[in-house]
Amino acid sequence: MKHRQYKHFSLKVVNDTTLRSGLRRVELHAKDRYSRKRYAIERQSVKIFANGLQRYLVKRPHKNNESERNLARSLTYLAPAMRAWAEYMPGGFATYYVHNPERLQIKNGKRLDYITKMLFRHSYDGQGLRSRSYAMAWWLHEYLSEKPNGIRWASIACGTGQPTFDASSIFEHPTHYLLLDTDDKALEFAQKLSESYDIKKDQLTTRNLDVIKQKDDLADALQLFAPDCIDAMGLLEYLTEKDAIELLKHLYKQLPKGGLLVFTNMLHSHPHLDVHKRALCWPGVNVRPEKDVLAMLKKAGVPAKSTTVLLPDDGVYGVYGVRK
Repeated sequence: MKHRQYKHFSLKVVNDTTLRSGLRRVELHAKDRYSRKRYAIERQSVKIFANGLQRYLVKRPHKNNESERNLARSLTYLAPAMRAWAEYMPGGFATYYVHNPERLQIKNGKRLDYITKMLFRHSYDGQGLRSRSYAMAWWLHEYLSEKPNGIRWASIACGTGQPTFDASSIFEHPTHYLLLDTDDKALEFAQKLSESYDIKKDQLTTRNLDVIKQKDDLADALQLFAPDCIDAMGLLEYLTEKDAIELLKHLYKQLPKGGLLVFTNMLHSHPHLDVHKRALCWPGVNVRPEKDVLAMLKKAGVPAKSTTVLLPDDGVYGVYGVRK
């Protein structure tokens, strides 16, 4: 598929290469609804602002999230809604509002002001969150055959489930979901959110489960559900290398032949990585280059010829697809 136009986004293949190892690398040009001309001034304004923060931080490597006089952090959180939103970092509620900034208010009742919406729409972090979901949808649409009885989709560390619901909406037949997370409030919210996607109650199962500490329970849940695909978006970058390898090995083992696994990891090519770490102060992310993730996959027993690396051109995330 060289180009796909969906309701809220489009993806164009810039380069699609199969390496000697068998690994497939796909470079993608991603556009979302905020790439339109009506948002051009907004997007340019946010880019200029964030570029300034990035330059400030690069020149001051000693300025971290604990520094008293970190001007970049102070400017990032100048808007009241940004400070209210930060209460939810790094959980699913935080990414929920960035993924769709058209929400009127945050869960704690604070209204999303114009400046905060602009940052969510146009920052590289906002673009990257959406493009990784688009890349997942594009890749799954390429390999996942439609089934009359619906697709069975398991989402690991699902948060509010919004990216999964959005990505699965491109399929014509109903999808059956298994959503796993350690946040009961996020899971409750996902159940309510599913109604806005016309997902019926018998299509959705949620469960509070720690996929690192409860591997036996995870195996039981996946075996009972029998997923066609598993997504672990926005999870591996919070895990140590050891835990990431063990989880990948475990999930790959649970996949049926022909089953699909998708996950992400933030890249060093993130254009505003210092802003992400030391102005936004998003906690706990292990940034890994493509070669390190592929090395982890190898240790997990996942062959290179079964792996696709999707690289949206915002440079924020690598999206990794595995077909068993």
